[in-house]
Amino acid sequence: MTQSLNMDAEPGGKGPVPPVAGQATISPQALKRWKRRSALHLTPAVVTRLIAAWALLSLALAPFLDFPLIGAWGAVLGLVYLGLLFLIPRLWLYVIPLAVVLPDFASYTGREFYTLLDLAVLTTIAGSLCFNRYHIQVLRPSRAVVGIEVLLVLSLAGYTAWHSFISPPGALKSLPWNDPANAYMAVKGMLWALLLMPAYGYAMSRHKAATTRDLTTGCACAVMVLLMLTGIDFFAGLSAPAAALPPLYAASAYLGHYAGNSGALILLLIPMLLYSGIHNRHLLIPACGLVLTCCLALFVSSHTIALAVSAATVLCYLGLEALGAPLRRRCAQCALLVPVILLLLVVDILNLGKPGVPPVQRTNPESRELTVPTLLLGHGAGSSQRRDNAQYSAIEISDRGGKSLLQLHPNPDLRFRSLLGQPVRLKDDGLYTLAVSSRIDAAATLTFLLCKGLPRVPESEPENCHVTALPLEQREGQLARHSVELEAADILRALPDGKRPNLFLLRNDSDGSSVEIDSVALIRDDLNLLRNSSFTEAFDLWIHHFPGRESVGSSLYRDLFYEVGALSIVTLLWLMGLSLYRASRTHSATSLAPAFAAAVAGIALLGLADSPLQSPRVALVFYCFLFANLISLGPPREQT
Repeated sequence: MTQSLNMDAEPGGKGPVPPVAGQATISPQALKRWKRRSALHLTPAVVTRLIAAWALLSLALAPFLDFPLIGAWGAVLGLVYLGLLFLIPRLWLYVIPLAVVLPDFASYTGREFYTLLDLAVLTTIAGSLCFNRYHIQVLRPSRAVVGIEVLLVLSLAGYTAWHSFISPPGALKSLPWNDPANAYMAVKGMLWALLLMPAYGYAMSRHKAATTRDLTTGCACAVMVLLMLTGIDFFAGLSAPAAALPPLYAASAYLGHYAGNSGALILLLIPMLLYSGIHNRHLLIPACGLVLTCCLALFVSSHTIALAVSAATVLCYLGLEALGAPLRRRCAQCALLVPVILLLLVVDILNLGKPGVPPVQRTNPESRELTVPTLLLGHGAGSSQRRDNAQYSAIEISDRGGKSLLQLHPNPDLRFRSLLGQPVRLKDDGLYTLAVSSRIDAAATLTFLLCKGLPRVPESEPENCHVTALPLEQREGQLARHSVELEAADILRALPDGKRPNLFLLRNDSDGSSVEIDSVALIRDDLNLLRNSSFTEAFDLWIHHFPGRESVGSSLYRDLFYEVGALSIVTLLWLMGLSLYRASRTHSATSLAPAFAAAVAGIALLGLADSPLQSPRVALVFYCFLFANLISLGPPREQT
C-alpha cells in the first residue's frame, strides 16, 4: 500500500523534510510541496537572494584580501565566520554585540572607516541571505516601517559617499572628517541595523525563546568584556594618568570619538541585563550585580551624565516591565538598584577633586546662513565633524612627481595642531636616529614626540613624552635630509617612572610654514622602525591624533539638526515615542519590548548633554533596539 509522507516543516524549525529513497513512496502532492518550499528550487526570488548574498559577501571580503598589518587574515576570518553561521544559525547574536565592544585593528592599520565591525555585520547579512534565513517580510509596509524608511531617506538626503557602498573606504589621504567617506561613518550604524532586522525577524519566527536567550546572553558577554577592558584602562590610568587611553581603547582622538565611550554602550546594555534577571529567578542577583558594576565603572570613569541617566533607564525599564502582573515582585526587588545608583551619583558630583579626563576643547562652529532646505534637511551626513574641527591644522597626502608627499600645514595656535604617528617598540639602551626628508617654503620646525600613551593635553612638551624639535632649513624648494641622534637613556629619563615609549608622533610647530615630507625614519641598527615611512600607501599604518578633543558634539539633537535637519529629528522622536507606546501596551511575558524601549529612552536622555549617535558602534545598537521594537515579527507567510 502506498504511504504518503508529510513534507511540512519540522516542529523544531529545520525546514521541509526531503524525500529519502527506499523508505516509502511519496505522493505527488507531497513531492510538489517539498519542491516548492525547498531552498534549492531556483525561483526568481531565490536567485535574486543568492546574487545579493554573494555581492554583499564580495563587498565585505574584498578590502580584507590585502589589509594593512593583517594581510589576508581578515578575509579568512570572515569565511570561517560564514561557515560557522551555516552550522550555528544564531551565532551572530553573540558575535555582533562582542564586535561592538571589542577593539579592532583600526588603531594600528590606519583604516579608520572600514573595520572588523563592518566585516562582521556584512558577513552576517550575506550569510542570512545565502542560507535562506532572511525574513524580508518584517519590513512589509506599516506605520512604523514607513517611519523608518522616511528617517533613512532623510538621513541620506545630503549623503555624499555613495561610492562607499560599491567600493568600501580604503586608505585615507586627508584628515578623517575632511574625507568624503566620513559621511559613511555617520550613516552606517542606522543602515546596518535596518539590514539586520530581517535576519532577526527570521530567528524570532523560528524559535523566539532561543533567540531571546541568545541575544540577552550575547549582550551580557559584551558587558563583561566591556567592564574588563574598561577596568584595564582605568588601572593603567592610575599608574600613568597622562597616558590613559581615550574612550573605548582607541589609539587616536578621532577613533575614540567614533568608537564611542563606554557610558553610552553600558547605558544601552543595562536593560538587557535586567531582563535576564527579571525573567530568570536564578539570574536575578548576578544581573543586579553586573548592573551595579556597570554603574561603578561609570562612576570611576567620571561619566556623571551617563550615571544619572542610568538611574532613569532602570526606572523606565522596571516601570514598563511591571505592567505585567507576574513580574511586579521581581521588579520591586530590582528597584533597590536605583537608590544605590543615585548615591554613586551624589558622591560623583560632590567629589570635585577626583581626577578625570581633561575637559574637551571645542571650536567655534563656522557660521552658515540658515535656509529652508538646510533647516529641513540639514547640511549632510558627517557635516558636524567638519564644522567642529575646522580650526585644526590640515594633514594630507599629495602626489607630486611620482612621489607621495605628506603635507603638514601650520597653525599658529598650539591647541589646534594635528599630530600624526604610529605605535613603535623601543629598547632600553642603544642609539636611535631620527631622519626626515622634507621641503619647506620658509623656516620651519618639525617636532618629534616619543610618548608612553597619547598626549591628552595640547602642550608643547607633554609630561608623558620625550620631545625633539628639529629645525628645518630652506633649500630653494628641493628635498633636504635632516637627522638627529637620540640616546635611549635620555628618552627613558624624560618619561614618568622611566617607562619605555610606545608611540611615535610628529607635528609641524611652525606658525606659518607648511612642511612637505617625502619620508621619515626612526632608525636603530640600520633598521627603520616605522612602517610605510614614505607614505606610498597614504596613511595606512598611521593614526591621527588631536590632543584635548576626544569627543565632539554637545547635544545629539543639535548635531542631528545640523546634519540631517528638523524633519529627521521629528521622525526620530516620533519613532522613539512609538517604541515606548508599544512597550507599554499588553505584551507577552517574554517580550523584549520593555528592554528595547528603555535602552532607546536612555540614549534619548543622554542626548540632551552628549552626542552618542555620532559613534557607529553606539548607533548600530541603538537603531537595532529601536527598529526591533517597531517591526512586525510574525511568522513567515507561506510561499506560493
